[in-house]
Amino acid sequence: MNEIIKTKFKKEAIFWLLWMLLGITVLVAFMVKVLMASAGKYLLPVIAFQLFFGSLLCLSVLVLRDFKYAIVNSKAKQLIFYSILTPFGKTIDFSHFIGLIMSPELTRYGDITTVHLVDDEMIAQCKFSETFYQNFDEIVCAMQLEEIKGYEFDIRKYLRLIFTGKLKITLNDHN
Repeated sequence: MNEIIKTKFKKEAIFWLLWMLLGITVLVAFMVKVLMASAGKYLLPVIAFQLFFGSLLCLSVLVLRDFKYAIVNSKAKQLIFYSILTPFGKTIDFSHFIGLIMSPELTRYGDITTVHLVDDEMIAQCKFSETFYQNFDEIVCAMQLEEIKGYEFDIRKYLRLIFTGKLKITLNDHN
């Protein structure tokens, strides 16, 4: 196994990222243009319009935060990743993590796997999705973290994990 693994993006993921960035740019420009044009007139429709497009903008940012360029150094037990929200990078030391949880997701591309790293306080964070990476299995293997099984998980916790990116993991008692 290589000491340093770099993410390799799928072609569809790169196209999708560019499409999302273009969409966000158009949304923001459109929202500003509507605000400038309304200038105090039609207050209720403008507020409803801004809430709708603001929600679309927030959902787009939630999706874009999962698009990461990562470098896993298995010898140093570190992960460095760069994303739209962390353009200067963030370094994660695997010594602060006890394992990872793998969860299946159904997308328009089929069944995929997502991985969340679990720190020593049992909080799941730092998501990696098979949707974006050609070498997803190689990335997960290079992390050298054990999979945590037998944790409590329901739809409420799943949605919380998706929207906040963090979740306190509770293990089942019967394991």
